[in-house]
Amino acid sequence: VVGVVGVYGAAGQFQIEPTSCNWEQNTDLWGNDVMKIGPVSLEDCCQACWIRPFCSAITFNSAPPGPNDQHCNIKFSDAGRRESQGEISASVRPNQPTPPKPIPPPSNQLPIAWQRAKESANLLVGAPTISSVGYQGVHVGNGYMSSTLNIMGSTFVAGVFNGNSTKSQRADIPSLLSGVSGHGGLEEIGGGLDMHNGVFMRFFNLTENKNLAPCLKSPMASKRFLHDKNQQWERSNQTSDDVPQNSCVLRQYAHRDYFHSFVVDFTCNTRSSANVSLLFLSTIPTAGIVKILSTADNNVCSSFTILLPEESWSPHVQVVSCQPNVTGAVWLTVPGEGIWSTKFVSSFFSSIDDGVQNNSTSALLLAAQEEQSAQSVVSVDALFNAQQLAMRDLIDSRGVSINGNTSLATAINASFYALMTTVRENVTYSSSPGGLATDSYHGHTFWDVETWMWPNWNIFFPKIARSVLQYRVNRVPTAIDHAQQNGFDGTMFPWESAFTGSEVDPAAGTTIEEHIQGDIAFAFYQHWLLTKDQDWLKSDGYAVIEGIARFWASKAVRNNDGSYSIPNIMGPDEYHGPVNDSVYCNAIAQISLSVAYELAPLVDKISNETFKEIASNLIILFDETQQYHPEFAGYNGQTVKQADTILLGYPLNYNMTENVRRNDLEFYANVTDIHGPAMTWSMFAIGYKDIGLNSIAEQYFWESFSNNINGDYLVWSEVIGGGGAQNFITGVGGFLQCTWAGYGGIRLFGNRLEIMNPQPLPSTSFLSLRGVSYLGHSFDFEIGTEKWSIADFSPSGATSLMLHVAGETAQRITSSPIFVPSGTSAYVSTN
Repeated sequence: VVGVVGVYGAAGQFQIEPTSCNWEQNTDLWGNDVMKIGPVSLEDCCQACWIRPFCSAITFNSAPPGPNDQHCNIKFSDAGRRESQGEISASVRPNQPTPPKPIPPPSNQLPIAWQRAKESANLLVGAPTISSVGYQGVHVGNGYMSSTLNIMGSTFVAGVFNGNSTKSQRADIPSLLSGVSGHGGLEEIGGGLDMHNGVFMRFFNLTENKNLAPCLKSPMASKRFLHDKNQQWERSNQTSDDVPQNSCVLRQYAHRDYFHSFVVDFTCNTRSSANVSLLFLSTIPTAGIVKILSTADNNVCSSFTILLPEESWSPHVQVVSCQPNVTGAVWLTVPGEGIWSTKFVSSFFSSIDDGVQNNSTSALLLAAQEEQSAQSVVSVDALFNAQQLAMRDLIDSRGVSINGNTSLATAINASFYALMTTVRENVTYSSSPGGLATDSYHGHTFWDVETWMWPNWNIFFPKIARSVLQYRVNRVPTAIDHAQQNGFDGTMFPWESAFTGSEVDPAAGTTIEEHIQGDIAFAFYQHWLLTKDQDWLKSDGYAVIEGIARFWASKAVRNNDGSYSIPNIMGPDEYHGPVNDSVYCNAIAQISLSVAYELAPLVDKISNETFKEIASNLIILFDETQQYHPEFAGYNGQTVKQADTILLGYPLNYNMTENVRRNDLEFYANVTDIHGPAMTWSMFAIGYKDIGLNSIAEQYFWESFSNNINGDYLVWSEVIGGGGAQNFITGVGGFLQCTWAGYGGIRLFGNRLEIMNPQPLPSTSFLSLRGVSYLGHSFDFEIGTEKWSIADFSPSGATSLMLHVAGETAQRITSSPIFVPSGTSAYVSTN
């Protein structure tokens, strides 16, 4: 027994409860988190649960053990029990009733502007954020930094990891403005995620607070701001539709244009002067050392230096931030009648930012000070207008929209929002299964990027797609070393990578998922097909493709009959491995070798005949009796974790008859684990749509997202019902590919862009694909039930492209739509 604590029972009587915990080793109680505290001791974690009447269970530590060890996860349920090395869990009050789910406010309690945005599928409305549960994983980000919002504020900055080798994971950086919430004189009605403008909002009613003194005596209330001294207020251009009378709206956003800035603005519509307070709290740093660099009345600038670099030769990365000089409860005096706004700005710069010329502490400090100062003098309205313009430039002319189904349109918009907060054009760090907003899978980069997320960026945002590919280009030297260390030639990218490009996979069994080499080469090839940018191919693209082909050539083993096998490998199906001749691995290796051979003359190289020989003779398993592709040598129908063999049809476009593809789909539909990750079902939907089995495709389309988007803010989870990685944008990537590649029929081939029988999404009347990129052109597709159209909105002077429809004369594509009957396929080419 560690001790005793007192709690009030149901009848209001003070009760003494023991604080001992019966710990279960190597056990995680997944999900149901209320809050995380740490670092703390095991005993303190136990006591932390007992002193909180709502705590039902706890999980201590992390899996695998890393720099964020000694953290205590307070939970309202002991459900979700699973084996997890390095984690320790205890059920404290196993019969604790689950707290009621937070309920979003009805529309008639919201500002009129919120109601309109919700009706147009651009706003998600959530319950009040009065606890961690209320936030439900909502996040804001701009591709350089991203924050999953909570009571205690922190942020992740692109490329910043802490921990040596396999303990490398995203470094959690304290961020006051990510942890701001309403406090005195405010009654929160609800939250709203404005996906169109990239901002999280909270709506408050002003309350008559006649007893403010006790709040001011709180330990949290360390500073009082007066409008005529420190905190500047200004008249706002917002209207009562945005902020009704006797209310306030708080907005948080990572600025898309001024991407080093995180902004909080606060607007009130009052009849007279009013006193309100906001609460500012940030996390305690556990992954780095914080040092105060400068202090002024209105800001504090500090450096955050990681504790452990990834490799002995990699730097101690530093982030310098200038944040408001506030903490705890900050009292604000709204000047008087009307609509008034004020704001707080933080700035963040890292020593590994793209294009940084001087990464010394003093240079980063100067940059952070100048950034914060520059945005602080801009009006609230002007700063937010710049955010709106940047977001609209990003998404208004590109993406997927539908008519006839608001809930589906909202799910699509939420998915695009999650995908676009993790990357940007001028940042060459990659993504991870949980995006930049979380440390799911420790923030590591897998095949998830090139296979699932990246195709969406490629087709709609090619400049962003190239920045993501640059992550691999920049790590080619490390990949060459990695190949040599493992006895191979060429470049061998690790299964999981973070900052340096070294292998950081903490689970050694999956490092043999070498199909990632082919996944990367295939993405580089797809970018070549989309752009035909020969300068890029010569400078960056071909070196990666050729290096990967050399790896496959050294990995393949020649058999006695002249065929080639690839031994000791694991395909996407992580339930089986190592295996020999994984059909997916061999197929994508074959593509890698063939592409390297074919593209060599374009970069003034001689084609490598060995590549051609191996590609032509590589075993692609096929069962002649059942007319399907077995997953690997010796496969006999075992359960499959996720989409594997069916990926031959899409995205690989592997040559097979319609009957064989149907057999593959039907066979693996019966053996795929229904609890597998989200992206699997989108591939079944695309496959069945391609072969014309629309009713089956529709079932898988709904399954591809409906069970994996959770809560008021439609946060994606890896597995059904909220389990696995959170903000699981791997699933987002598969779902969105289903919209434009599946139902839109958009596919890239050697010298053409194919449009394969485009149709509206299920339960909709219209599908619009805006800004589809091809050879520098920007096409809009409008797809209805009776016809579809294509129009070219490229800048004037661009070389014309032609639309080819079977049996008709090719037509030059212009800004005037060309209409094609529904059910008709076509392709776009240069002639």
